Amino acid sequence: RMSEDQLIGIIYSQLLEEFGFGYSEKDLWMIAENIAEKIVNQIPQLNDNQKIVFDYLKSNVEQGGKSVMYSIFLLGDWDSRIGAARNVDIAYCGLNGKQEAEVLAAFAQWGLEQEEA
Repeated sequence: RMSEDQLIGIIYSQLLEEFGFGYSEKDLWMIAENIAEKIVNQIPQLNDNQKIVFDYLKSNVEQGGKSVMYSIFLLGDWDSRIGAARNVDIAYCGLNGKQEAEVLAAFAQWGLEQEEA
């Protein structure tokens, strides 16, 4: 996976090559940073049910001190989910396979960002 800094460098080089004559290097660098940030932070747009499940997964890590993988295990374990709010159960059961994968993709991206911080 390419780092945000690497992406900034690539975008900056292209901008400099194409538009270097009309803009300051500082302006081009700021544009490159903005573009790279948008690309790196692009998380799939989640629907309401997905957001509820995503928030549940994050809360297991943030407040429960669980690992990212264990948080996913807890979501699939009916007995451990009984203590969760009923809306988490309803939301989880309302997801199809594609929506589940999108939640996991967003959760994985969030987990990577926590490791970098």
